[in-house]
Amino acid sequence: DNTYIFACCPISQKETAENTLRQLSFARPLQNTSKTPRAKIQSRVDRIAICEQKIAESVSFIEKAAGRRRELEILADLCRAKADHYRSLGKIGNTEHTSLVRGYVAKTDTEYLKKEIEKNFTAVVEIKPADEKLSPVKLKNNKFFSPAETITTMYSLPSATDIDPTPLTGFFYYFLFGMMLSDAGYGLLIILGTVLGIKYLKPSPQLKKSLMLFFYCGISTVFWGLIFGSFFGDLIAQIGKTFFDVTIPAWGLLDPMNGDAVTLLIISLVIGFVQIIAGLIAKFVTAYRNGDKAGAFFDAGLWITTLLGIGVLAIGVAVYKQLVTVGAVIAIASALGLILTQGRDKKGVMRFFSGLASLYDITGYVSDLLSFSRLMALGLTTAAMGSVFNMLGSMAGGGFVGILLMLLIVPLGHALCFALNALGAYVHTLRLQYVELFSKFYEGGGKPFKAFSLKNKYVGVKSTVKEEN
Repeated sequence: DNTYIFACCPISQKETAENTLRQLSFARPLQNTSKTPRAKIQSRVDRIAICEQKIAESVSFIEKAAGRRRELEILADLCRAKADHYRSLGKIGNTEHTSLVRGYVAKTDTEYLKKEIEKNFTAVVEIKPADEKLSPVKLKNNKFFSPAETITTMYSLPSATDIDPTPLTGFFYYFLFGMMLSDAGYGLLIILGTVLGIKYLKPSPQLKKSLMLFFYCGISTVFWGLIFGSFFGDLIAQIGKTFFDVTIPAWGLLDPMNGDAVTLLIISLVIGFVQIIAGLIAKFVTAYRNGDKAGAFFDAGLWITTLLGIGVLAIGVAVYKQLVTVGAVIAIASALGLILTQGRDKKGVMRFFSGLASLYDITGYVSDLLSFSRLMALGLTTAAMGSVFNMLGSMAGGGFVGILLMLLIVPLGHALCFALNALGAYVHTLRLQYVELFSKFYEGGGKPFKAFSLKNKYVGVKSTVKEEN
């Protein structure tokens, strides 16, 4: 949108020329230097040469210092620790003879901390309960559930009004991950990999938790693999048939690839129903603990009985006819309770219509329940992919070429199958926790408790002081 011109005129007419051009809306471009373009280009070239020389000198210095890499790493961690130390000192109130230190400490550590301070310093220790709405959160679970704290942390730490969902989501995560991957061979690989990682990698506490999470998932995968009779797909049967001409029958309790897919779908939906009910029970406990007894019984309790009534009704229709009436009565009575109580904050006729509209939430529960069909889908995917690679590996028969083809195709195929399906199990199990479970009762939003400690990147420090608490 601009027009650029280059104008020459006698120096005596300089002002007249500039005034005339300015009246035509021309303006002199900004000049940051009096140098000519050629001189400016040369200065940049000279600067490039200087920078390249400095880079070469720096690379040479780094190469010479490579032999002292470990010392530099230790120095880096030392500097990081010193910086954290002085940053904390800046938060302490000091006079000439007295220091005032305030902070949060985990409830389980209070007595130990008080004892250590009073033993080593002339000090007065005052401990009082923290404000739950402002204090940070530190999760504490037993050895079985603590690895699942990584799942809770990835979503959000519990707020002051939440319960810790880790035990609940940990159990379902282990259980559902194994059902999705559902191959005993893959489960053994996960167990072996995590055990070796913990033993030889010397992981940080956080990484060790993640490895233990997958260790328990591996155990669950072995369990479901035995249920489905899957060990690297049907590898045992294929080897027996191809190389030994022996037919090995299916040995699992369920065979989703050969007629039990519908049964697996029903099991998946039943497991989903149990998790949904568990989420509503957690909602009941959360509301009751926070003093909202009406919300506990009306918003959670009535939905629990409604869904249980529908479940009993479904069992009656499918298996035991006498339960139809029982289930229908429970479901209808609970639904009437929802109509009468869900609009309790409204007045007049709106109370009834608001309660009636709340029954539409049943569609959300049905949608959540159908989401668990992915348990069947991913389980079938693992079995199908493994069987296909086994079949491809046995195509050449039982001779030398067949052995060679089997050794080539089967490991590569199962490596791909394991990677894809393990990733799918990890992601989809997370989704079932975050969407189908946490949405029932969990809000999150808590701040993490960050204890003052060494945050080393290269050097691990193990305390030799035995904690007495």
